[in-house]
Amino acid sequence: MDICEFSYISLKTNLPTTALGIERSWDYLKEEFNRSGSGIPGATYYKTISFQGPQLFAVVGEKAVFYHDNGEWHRYITAINVRFGQMNITYDLPRATTADESPVFPDAFSQQDKCGLEPED
Repeated sequence: MDICEFSYISLKTNLPTTALGIERSWDYLKEEFNRSGSGIPGATYYKTISFQGPQLFAVVGEKAVFYHDNGEWHRYITAINVRFGQMNITYDLPRATTADESPVFPDAFSQQDKCGLEPED
């Protein structure tokens, strides 16, 4: 299963936050999270399985990360360290309910560290 992890500064807490998601289609995510609107051309979409982060997110071009709110996509201007890899599971993971349950992007996954980006202003 394809995964993506990124870090950003949370607007709610003003603290660094890391989100990990498993790839899903936009149609699947719209149905699961009762969302509306179009997808983003060329994006891949992820269901967040970590305790922190949005319910879902999209990535374009291996560095631009977006969240979905009120039927519209918004770019994380502080997104950094976008990484892609694979997790060796075939079932849908639920979202972590505590920080202790939250999965991380372990080196055991066949990761592909695509970019370590500086924050964009």
